[in-house]
This record gives sequence, C-alpha cells and structure tokens, in this order.
Amino acid sequence: MESAELQTELTRFDRSRVADALRPYYRLSSSRAAFCILWSWAWIVATVLTVVVTGHWTAYAAALMVIPGRQVGLFFLVHEAAHQRMFRHRTASDIIVNLLAGFPIGVTVQAYRTHHLQHHRHLNTDKDPDWLQHQNDFWRWPRPATAALRLMLKSSLGGHGPLWLAVFRGLSPWSRIRVLSRFEQVAFAAFVAGLVTVLTLTSGWGYFLLLWVLPQFTLTFVLHHYRTVAEHLAVPNTHELNASRTVVSSPLERFFVAPFGVNFHVEHHLFPGVPAYHLPSVHRLLMQDEVFRQRVHLTSSYLGPRGLWSEIAQRRTRSGHATA
Repeated sequence: MESAELQTELTRFDRSRVADALRPYYRLSSSRAAFCILWSWAWIVATVLTVVVTGHWTAYAAALMVIPGRQVGLFFLVHEAAHQRMFRHRTASDIIVNLLAGFPIGVTVQAYRTHHLQHHRHLNTDKDPDWLQHQNDFWRWPRPATAALRLMLKSSLGGHGPLWLAVFRGLSPWSRIRVLSRFEQVAFAAFVAGLVTVLTLTSGWGYFLLLWVLPQFTLTFVLHHYRTVAEHLAVPNTHELNASRTVVSSPLERFFVAPFGVNFHVEHHLFPGVPAYHLPSVHRLLMQDEVFRQRVHLTSSYLGPRGLWSEIAQRRTRSGHATA
C-alpha cells in the first residue's frame, strides 16, 4: 500500500474514522486495470477505423470529441501506475502502462511518479510542484467569464501549445532519455520503432497527425486544464477536505471529461492507495461521515448550470463587479 503523507498546515480529516470500513477498497484487480486499458484503446481504434472507412466529416468531428477524452484517460492510467494502483508487480505494471498509456501520450510512469508524489506530500504548499507551476496568470482562477472563454478557445486552437509543452517536458521520455534506465530506453526505442513501422506500412502518418497529435495539442490540453482547475484551483483551501474538489458528474461528463474516477479527487487525496475504480464506493461511504459531508468541497457537475464553470467563471453585475 503506497504511502503519501501530507505535509501541510491545513486541518486534516481523521482517517481513523473510516479506516476499517475502507480496508477492502485497497485491493488491486489486474483484470479491472487491464479492462481500463482495453476500454481506452477499443474506443480509439473504433474511432480511427470509422474515420478511415467512411472518410466522412462527421466521423472526423466525432473523433475530435472522443479521442481527447481517451488521451486524458491514458494520462490518468499513468497516474494510477505512479501510485502503484494498476498491476501488482510494479516493474511489469510500469512496463505495460508505459507501452500502452504513457509512451503514446509522451510521458513516462517513472517521471510522473517522482513529480506527482511530491504533490501529494506537500499539497498546495511551496514544495508542491503542481502548486508552483500554477503561480502565474494562466492558472489564475476564478476569472471573468469572457476571459475564461477566451482562454479555453485559444487553447482549443493550439494557442497554448508551447506552454503545455513546457509543463510536459519534464515528464517526456524524449527530454529524459539520458536519465531513463537502460531497460526503459530499450522499451521506448522499441515503441518508437514499432510506431514508425506501423504508420509507414499502413500509410497512416496523416491520420496519426490529424487524429492523435492535433487533438493532443488542442482539445486534450483544454481538458487537462479544466480537469486541473477542477482538482485544486478556486477552492477555499482552509481544510484538507476543501483543498481539492470532487465533481459528482454525469456519465457523459465522465466519458468525455473525467474518465476512470478522476472526478473523485478529494477521496483520492485522502486515500491515494485506493484504486480509482473503487473511488465511487469510497465516496458513498465517506458521505455517511458527518465531518466529511459538512467540510468536503463538492461540485455537482463539470458543465451544468450550477457546476464547475459557475464556480470558476465570474459574470459581471450591472454595477460592473464580478460575481461567481
């Protein structure tokens, strides 16, 4: 069971209140981990094949809606592997997740693990690498609704690509090739060689650039931004239970925006050793605890009228003042 003790001055939730009831939820399921990978790639392959077979503009439009969410999902599986919550054998888990989730989106499990566990240990402090990255105007939330829309639109058109490249550079096997282990270098070289071979033999370079690379630098970055804001920005940050945000979202939102339980972020920070597929059950159990229920920061949806957008995008009143 992975440990990530929080080092912060925020008041902490007494985990002993639910420790016994939560014990079964720490169990790993290799079949469920494998299903998450297969589910992601089934949608990706089906979407690409639909585009190739039909060539219709609606298929391209659907692909640009479906693939970004699957890329976010692959990133979240890297996150799960960083917490050793995918497969029981750590080395095998890292290899599988790197080849089928990390390398395809340009990150490595090992680099993300180093970065992300510091975030858990030093949540929202000056030792939290995510917190430090967010101390600039790009991550200033809430903001006026018109400014928020402009920012998201610019990202969706690739205008923030260089900024996101800077964020991901430290997680990329390309930038870390010299510090990867020999085995990791061989695995990455094999992945690149296999990808180049397949794309060349199938004349698939155009589809790869249009359906994989383009979304990753545009709409996928928008989803990453929105998901990150949902997790830790524009929250009270006065208690461990309101330093993160849980979004109780709809099935459609979970498919397109927050796959695999990423929306249960307060619960994840409380119990990072719990695999994501158990987080809905953990949430229901915690909601029976009065302290948790009163202090937790819950949001009803990502896109609904009283959801995340209403918390982070301020509208102007007639007096000219901004209001959430």
